[in-house]
Amino acid sequence: MSRSNIIVLAIVVLLVLGVAFYTLRGHEQAPIDSTPVEQAALPEAQEAVEPEAPEASEAEEQATFVPEPQEEEAEAEELVLPEDATLDQKFEFVLNTMLRDVSAKASDYRVKRKVLKELSLADNLKTKEAVEENFLLAQELVPQLYKEAADISQVFQDADAEITALAAEKPEEARAGILEKWDALKRENAGAYSDFFAVEDEVIKAHERLMRFYFVKRDFYSIDSETSAVTFESENDQRLERQLRLRINRLKRTQDQALSSQ
Repeated sequence: MSRSNIIVLAIVVLLVLGVAFYTLRGHEQAPIDSTPVEQAALPEAQEAVEPEAPEASEAEEQATFVPEPQEEEAEAEELVLPEDATLDQKFEFVLNTMLRDVSAKASDYRVKRKVLKELSLADNLKTKEAVEENFLLAQELVPQLYKEAADISQVFQDADAEITALAAEKPEEARAGILEKWDALKRENAGAYSDFFAVEDEVIKAHERLMRFYFVKRDFYSIDSETSAVTFESENDQRLERQLRLRINRLKRTQDQALSSQ
């Protein structure tokens, strides 16, 4: 495989799987906010009523992350690097391994992320028992999501290190050209996805906080069986719920803008 074909393959891989450029503040698990929701600072005050962004369709949710898993046969296929592999074959092997690993890890991440979102839907909050179960599940999912996102990021970092090492085997002039194109590729594409996942970090926290709010207030609201509208006994609680949901929607709009800017 020629050097130019390798760079093209790298561009395709990163455009499709750019999701994995997420950095998790040093890859440490972000702590779950344990501040009582009633005392925590709310998002900036909104004088006018801000319309809520429509919920994303399932297709849109899937488009946010990496593609669906490949067929099981393709996923199970073992990648083997020949002992006498050329440098071009080594580049191709690194990129294909990255593609396989990121696809598998990100598919699991996307499934859990979707579950976290659905825990706080009104239809899943109609009984106190359901709220309690959903809250406990959210507490399990949030740290898992942070860890899995860090694992995805590590796959790309490992591939980056391998490509840099392989480039070192080229003559100085060729090596400089490969690394220059690789750096340009990362600057062009990684920025938008890093911004997206920096906000995703906040989205996860916001979903966890909303679920915790329903858990704390599970005795003080009712849900209309026909409209699924949640009505709190306290006007202040109603306002808190609305602000929490508006924050999630604002963060989602920020994510959309990050992706559309690439």
